Amino acid sequence: MSLGERIYQLRTAHGLSQENLAEIVGVSRQAISKWETDQSVPEIDKVLLLSEKFSVSTDELLGKTEMGILPSQQGNEPCAYCGKRQAHIIEEDNGEYAFCNKVCQKSYSTAMKNMKKNSKWFYAGLAVSVVIMLAGAFSSIFIGETYLPYIVGGSIMMMGTVIILFPFCTPQTIKKLGIRKSETLARISGMGLELLGIFFMFFLR
Repeated sequence: MSLGERIYQLRTAHGLSQENLAEIVGVSRQAISKWETDQSVPEIDKVLLLSEKFSVSTDELLGKTEMGILPSQQGNEPCAYCGKRQAHIIEEDNGEYAFCNKVCQKSYSTAMKNMKKNSKWFYAGLAVSVVIMLAGAFSSIFIGETYLPYIVGGSIMMMGTVIILFPFCTPQTIKKLGIRKSETLARISGMGLELLGIFFMFFLR
């Protein structure tokens, strides 16, 4: 077990948030997060404060001797990345999420960055699809309804394609299912829209 993992285990065992611990030792929440993910290590005076707060020796904190048994913080929360249960609660910048391990946590961060980057294409694609659909419905007044099923069906298929290429997930869905399952569910719904568009184009003429 690394120093960061021991700090995380002690903090959660004592029911402290990263903000709470940061105030106690006089650092920022980001510093606590970096300690727990082994991106940096606390200075010696902070090690002394941590050992005093957690009622453990510095040797136990640094891993030179075995720590006593601590209350388990493993719960029944789904991992925010893979969706598996029995994940640990870890604080992210946008709230508290559960993760199986650090690999899932890093994968989640990468997936969220990609989702934010692609969100503009998601909204732009849906907007174009809606505009085409409305334009087709309006133009049918003048050119008749012959081409209306093709226009509506085509715009619905475009919506489906956008959702398949740029799956968008709500925070509530991610917390309940994990980002991987949420993206899969979004893509399945996109495929459903593709089929609905085909139905409009070829069966409602």
